[in-house]
Amino acid sequence: MYYFRVTKYNPIYRDENGFYKKNEWISVGDIGQCYDGEILTAENYQNIENAYVNAILSAVYELKVKSFKITCLQKNDYREYGFVYEPQLKCLHKTISDKMIMSIIDIPDAAKLILRENLWAKLESNYLSIHFGYDYYMYFCAKKKLNQSLKIIEESGLFIRPVRKPEQAVSNRVKASRFETAKRWFPNSFIENFKSPHWET
Repeated sequence: MYYFRVTKYNPIYRDENGFYKKNEWISVGDIGQCYDGEILTAENYQNIENAYVNAILSAVYELKVKSFKITCLQKNDYREYGFVYEPQLKCLHKTISDKMIMSIIDIPDAAKLILRENLWAKLESNYLSIHFGYDYYMYFCAKKKLNQSLKIIEESGLFIRPVRKPEQAVSNRVKASRFETAKRWFPNSFIENFKSPHWET
């Protein structure tokens, strides 16, 4: 198997230890906030989201994947973040179920719901699996080496690189989540051990 990490994070902003030093948005919930002197608008968010969806589709087409199995499904409350949602997204959020087989036609919408934190799931197939990590990280597990997809993804402005198995990378990234993210969910007494920014996996 070949494992790849796909992100919007430019590696030039990582230090010698792999820590990501630039202050950037990490979630759809950051729309309207200021990062590095710029407000994250809904339009800018959607541009990046579309690049992630297109990254998935480029690998799908290269490996000729026809469908995915939805696994490890976790549904969060359906919430809309500052922009118009396509009507089918709310319908898919209601109807999606664990272990269902999903046509490629519906994968872009499923990916959007995952990236927008309305749900979480793995997309599994015999030739390609898509896993989603913390802080807008995405992982490909491909049975064959990706070639054309790598070029398409890089030309879109995203960054793709080989990594270890996603399960290992995601496990390591629990401590790598930024301090600001941890503050949203945990008391101060807990997050004192989680003050490091992004780190390389």
